[in-house]
Amino acid sequence: MKRNEQLLQVIADRPDAPEPRQVYADWWQEQNEPRGEFVATSIQLASRPNPAKRKQLLAKKVALERSHLSSWTADLTKAGASNLRFDRGFVIELMIPEDNLGALPSMMALEPITNLIVSLPRGTELAKTMQAECFDRIEHLRVSGALDAWAGALAKPRVARLSALTCAGGGLSGDGLRALLKQDFKALRRLSLSGSEIGDDGLAAFDDCELSVDTLFLSRAGVTDEGVAAFLASDFSMGLRHLSLAANELTDEAFELLFEGEHDGLQRLELSENELSDELLVRFADPELLPGLKRLDLLRVDASRATKKKLSDRFGDSVKWG
Repeated sequence: MKRNEQLLQVIADRPDAPEPRQVYADWWQEQNEPRGEFVATSIQLASRPNPAKRKQLLAKKVALERSHLSSWTADLTKAGASNLRFDRGFVIELMIPEDNLGALPSMMALEPITNLIVSLPRGTELAKTMQAECFDRIEHLRVSGALDAWAGALAKPRVARLSALTCAGGGLSGDGLRALLKQDFKALRRLSLSGSEIGDDGLAAFDDCELSVDTLFLSRAGVTDEGVAAFLASDFSMGLRHLSLAANELTDEAFELLFEGEHDGLQRLELSENELSDELLVRFADPELLPGLKRLDLLRVDASRATKKKLSDRFGDSVKWG
């Protein structure tokens, strides 16, 4: 299949815009490449056509995939990529083993990849790859495995666009998190540490954090009431818009400072699967407390009917029970 590096670069520079994708689709169609029709069809589908038109476009897209998808993605899969995800006709996400990261620059020369999923048996190879120029295009990174080794090996990574980072599963200690938070992640807004078991020592790493993260996931992170209470007193926590502390066996003691600190910007709070009393929960019903809060997740949290009504009066369907 013929490719155009200049047109791909324009897409990489403007990943959200449909126009560069359409230009590449037109070029491919001029070369009699079926990929052009696939991209054009995918762009039309993304524009939310009426049901009849959508059905027609979807049938065309599926037919093109059946005939050509394996050949379009052969260079990626041969280099070790899997779990490919397309956006408007182009691969934007893939999973790659750490041992195959040496092929990443050549993969990114084929498709406008912005999202990476990497399992780390060692971590050091990813740290090295993040110094490559092509990594400046990565917006979302999900890593698992030897997270401490990876964080400790990072040295001036190329992360100009990295806005979301997920550290999945265990493997990240408090010291590893400290090393990670010292990196120059200027664009980072969403950080997920759910399931990492960082504990209170990891939470303390945010005390001196200067990153502009506004969404933080700490579900099943092994934190305690004492650690969360200290965290909620930090300046970092007061800049959050979305915070998840689900499934940590927390009690009321963890959240006293939530109402006393400057958390007015907090818009979504996830407290599911914790041991919270009606006395605490009813405080969330007061619109003068946490005035910016728009959604509250309380799945598998016991509450009286009266408390549920008060919370529903404030949040409507945006309080989640179950």
